[in-house]
Amino acid sequence: MTYTRHEDRPTGTVTALRALEALRAGVPNRESVLHLGTMQSQVVERYLANLEITARRANWESMDRVPAGLLIAGGFGSGKSHLLEYLAQRALQQNFVVSRVVISKETPLYNLSAVYRAAINDARVPGRPGSAITEIGTGLQTESLRFAQLYRWLATDGSFVDHRLTATLRMFEQFASGDEEFVDKILQFWAGDQFGVAEIRRRLREAGWLGEYNIRSTREDVLCRDRLSFVSRLIAAAGYSGWVILLDEVELIGRYSLLQRGRAYAEVAQWLQGLTRDPSAPITTVLTTVDDFESEVLVARNDLEKVPSRLSLMAQASPQLLELANRGMELLRDHQMHLEPPTNEELDRTYHAIKALHGEALRWSPPDVQGIERLPSNRMRQYVRAWINEWDLIYLDPSYTPITLSTDVKVDLGENTQVEDEASSP
Repeated sequence: MTYTRHEDRPTGTVTALRALEALRAGVPNRESVLHLGTMQSQVVERYLANLEITARRANWESMDRVPAGLLIAGGFGSGKSHLLEYLAQRALQQNFVVSRVVISKETPLYNLSAVYRAAINDARVPGRPGSAITEIGTGLQTESLRFAQLYRWLATDGSFVDHRLTATLRMFEQFASGDEEFVDKILQFWAGDQFGVAEIRRRLREAGWLGEYNIRSTREDVLCRDRLSFVSRLIAAAGYSGWVILLDEVELIGRYSLLQRGRAYAEVAQWLQGLTRDPSAPITTVLTTVDDFESEVLVARNDLEKVPSRLSLMAQASPQLLELANRGMELLRDHQMHLEPPTNEELDRTYHAIKALHGEALRWSPPDVQGIERLPSNRMRQYVRAWINEWDLIYLDPSYTPITLSTDVKVDLGENTQVEDEASSP
């Protein structure tokens, strides 16, 4: 198995301290992932291939449709979060805009509007520290070929896109160097805020363009799907390689009601296979879930039969929703990439890397420590936390001999009846 690292690993005591604190807290950051790298070479290989395809799409190259994303499965503490941050850093280095969304009560997977806003709010633009949507808007070169290609796409293959987005792009171009307040309102509309139909019509009437657009209100979930297509191409028009969206803790689908799970499964299919109406959007995704999701949810609760039955009873349910939900469950059942458990050689390499990091961060020479017993059932996080905790204790009291015990943590995938069903319609 190949162990992947970067040559541009950060150095210096401050960065070492930041990396060590991230590992201690179990919340990986740039410094920690670049210091340790990743041993998941098969995932990295597939991911880099997807980045290449996405970059070619951003450059308007014609390509056959390919799967848009990866589905990664691993147990609690197996290194999924570390891997996601590593993948994020690789994408940023290749000029991609990167968003990471942790599925939660505030951002349930079945609620596309919430997930979209979280993706925009979290988005990182390479080399730019500001608001992602502002940096993307600032980077638009209205005289460039890519900008012209965006307009051409909106007039042809992208004609399905809500005309409020198309019209505000034209107004953005018109007022980019003038009305800053109005330009910011347009940017925030692209990012998910409301923009009244009446105001858009008034602005278009003043410019003499009203008759060229069909400006009307649409459902928020439909508008958000159009925003995904539109903003991904704005990203390309601003000179970036595309949009990488990382969705963590997808297993929380198991906490939803039956109807919510059905809608979430449909979203899984869209994220992994590409947007139904726009499969060529320059977006690639990575989703993570626990490795026992199939047995705990799909099988134990018989979702493969119950979800289609429940969706079929919905008056508003479309055949497409049912088809996507079935496809999403199939992907979760059959297309997971399971994280490889660490070998002894990889554990040795990680141990020595963290030992050196601890020494650099605290300016001392850490002794060897025992950690926990090496067993196939143990997770990487358990090893890392045990080593760091034991070095911390010895640093405070050199005479102390620590002994670490570990226990498994089981993720609760049971339905949460207190979760409000915010979306009774598809």
